[in-house]
Amino acid sequence: MNTRSKSALKSALKASHDFDNIMYSKMLELENKLRETELELAIATEKLAIYDDKIKDKNEIIEAFKQSNNVTNRIVKKLEEEVSTLRQEKIDRSQELETNTNNSSDTKLKSTIVFLKEGLKEKQLVIAHLEAQIKENAKKDKENSKIIKSQIASLQNQMKQSTESLEKNKVLISSLKAQINEKDQLNCKNIKLITSLKAEIKEIDDQRTFLMLDLGLEKCKTKEKDDQLNNQAATIMNLKTYQKKLEETQRRIPSESESEPQISKTF
Repeated sequence: MNTRSKSALKSALKASHDFDNIMYSKMLELENKLRETELELAIATEKLAIYDDKIKDKNEIIEAFKQSNNVTNRIVKKLEEEVSTLRQEKIDRSQELETNTNNSSDTKLKSTIVFLKEGLKEKQLVIAHLEAQIKENAKKDKENSKIIKSQIASLQNQMKQSTESLEKNKVLISSLKAQINEKDQLNCKNIKLITSLKAEIKEIDDQRTFLMLDLGLEKCKTKEKDDQLNNQAATIMNLKTYQKKLEETQRRIPSESESEPQISKTF
């Protein structure tokens, strides 16, 4: 495997690792958002339960007011009946007053009429106060009911949005997990491929090492042969030189042997 293939493989592995890190970070972020959404949903549910309790309390208060209003209405009706009775008694007393000429009876009747008028005024004031209180309570109950209904609608809308967001996040997390599983499978395949390629590279390196050793051995053998040839050539040259010297020596020896008799004759 050449250097370019190794570099491309490393780049692909790095890109795959970076993608896994990004997907893992994205999944963690979505899981945190999912927990926050679930917490918000739990809080909204708790608030809704609190508002339900408040509504029950309000309903109980409203029911109490209604019962109080019913009691008040009965009281008012009774007071109106008493007023009607008093008015009738007043009319009867007036008629008796016209027929009765006794001064003491007249004074007594007048004081009775004054007393009845004062009692009537007090009862009318009580009736007016109770009616105003009933109207005010009804108005407050209506306003509180609107506020509570608005708050319930807002909470229900928040719960709906939180549920939708929760479902979307769950779907997205499932998709990311599927992508991560797919990437894990691809990484397993890549790891197997890398292991196989490493084995091939090792085999190639071993073959190259053996070839280098063979080449070195051949070079050593060649050098040894060259040294032998050089030694043989040097030996041949030495032998040739020695032979030349020997031949020269042999040529000198006869000439010297011829000159010796001439010298002896001279003596």
